[in-house]
Amino acid sequence: YINNKLLHERALRVYANFEATCGEDGAAEQLFREGLAMSIQIECWPDVADAQCALGRFLAQGGHKSDEGCALLAEAAQHYKRMQLPELKMAEELISQLCATCSKGAP
Repeated sequence: YINNKLLHERALRVYANFEATCGEDGAAEQLFREGLAMSIQIECWPDVADAQCALGRFLAQGGHKSDEGCALLAEAAQHYKRMQLPELKMAEELISQLCATCSKGAP
């Protein structure tokens, strides 16, 4: 059951990236959010961090929800750090690039 949920959550992220590339921001955001919710539900923390990072990047790049995006990126970085995953560096780079002008600033 959990493996099927993980595969579904990862597929949602792939579809969300495709929708974002095609300019379908509303559909992309919904798919990113569904993937994050699914990861949280099954408590797979590496996937939660990946989903937070993906949604955070999407929202921060879009500009209209940059505060929320930067907060999600910061949460993802905290998860990566706690789990000692190498993705921490990527999350920190995204925060540095995308959140310098965010009202919350780079954490």
